[in-house]
Amino acid sequence: MSYIRAVEIVYGDSNDSIGGQDINKGFGGEYVYLVPKYVVQRKFAACGFSLHTSYVEDLNANDISRGDGKELYRYIHSHYKPGGPRGGKAVGDVWLSEEQEGQGCTDDLNKDRGGRLLYLCWNYRD
Repeated sequence: MSYIRAVEIVYGDSNDSIGGQDINKGFGGEYVYLVPKYVVQRKFAACGFSLHTSYVEDLNANDISRGDGKELYRYIHSHYKPGGPRGGKAVGDVWLSEEQEGQGCTDDLNKDRGGRLLYLCWNYRD
């Protein structure tokens, strides 16, 4: 059994991406894909993800809206807190959706830039 450790932001082409979707499509800029990173040991799994927007570029993270010409930078953060507020739950599956579904979702990845609603969603695995 495997769990999701993180979601990597990849520029260019990616055959391993979630749903094969360029999440920056229609905004200009780079082709941006989300690629799940797996781990076998539950204790290293993520317990959730969040969207962070900033007017300041984070040089240690990959911007999911890279090259779109807008002022905001967008980052997806993985959270780890076994035994924490989420009861030590471990993420088992992730997908992109235009609706909030599953056992958890980020905020709209396109928030404040128009375009379709797009969420990173997940389910937990025991």
